[in-house]
Amino acid sequence: MQLVDYISEKFSQVDAKIFINMRRGGDNNKKGESFETYYAAAKVCDLAANNRQFLNDFTISTQVMGFVDDLCVRQVSTSTKENYQAKNSSGAAASWNKELEKRFRMQIQIDSEFYKCAKSRQILLVSCKRKASENAAKIPDDLKDNCVSEHFPYHPKATMVLYQSAELRRNLEKICDTNDLSKLDTAFRCVVAAWICSDGERSVNDIIGEAKRISKPNLFSNLIPEQPSLPDWLHRVCMAFQDLRPRVESGKVLVSYNGFEVNLGESPVEPDPMTLEGFSEISEILFFLMTEVQKELGNA
Repeated sequence: MQLVDYISEKFSQVDAKIFINMRRGGDNNKKGESFETYYAAAKVCDLAANNRQFLNDFTISTQVMGFVDDLCVRQVSTSTKENYQAKNSSGAAASWNKELEKRFRMQIQIDSEFYKCAKSRQILLVSCKRKASENAAKIPDDLKDNCVSEHFPYHPKATMVLYQSAELRRNLEKICDTNDLSKLDTAFRCVVAAWICSDGERSVNDIIGEAKRISKPNLFSNLIPEQPSLPDWLHRVCMAFQDLRPRVESGKVLVSYNGFEVNLGESPVEPDPMTLEGFSEISEILFFLMTEVQKELGNA
């Protein structure tokens, strides 16, 4: 069953239409909001600082399928899920109301029945501390175990966000093993860059690994092992065929296209340049990559 069908059956067709319209609006504004971006990066820092041995156990994504969809954090081993609705406002737009309550209630049911989560929390994230306190007082008693309103400071400049959030500074100090503000500032910018450089669900390990890769010098101490880089030849292939999506995840080089994915392993061998120049279709490239993987497996 698709999620839209589930919503139509469990709630109503009207709710399903509202959900579809929400998706269209969310997809059009994906990561453009700096408030969401800076919070996502801060959340990555929080998870990395306080779960150093389990960075692959936590994933984070944006614009997920749901009624609370700005950010989603999952812990794989415990089957738990946190969903964030971010409101960069101190006015009515950031207030807890009946419409938001209905969406949060539906999301709790979706997480339990559709996603089979052992537990989920819905977080109304606001940029005004006073508004967060007001919202907390409005949440009904039967939702207090699953719904909260949290504050995160907003400023268009990443440096000012760092100055305004003591928790963010503490987490970066743990990650970088220093309290030098200039280094913490640079490290946070690297995490922000790592967050916005790719779409889709990723582990905290992969995001911090990318931040570590682009940090010159390395500011992330020995938090995670060095991640491999995308090979130059693969960069060239994906420039020629721009629908291909290359990435490094958990130390493996992956190439995806329209839901299909090829795992090239940790250190794929560079093909002959003349071979690569002979391809004119994405299907030819994918078939070639799969053939190369099979060769590697046969030689293993």
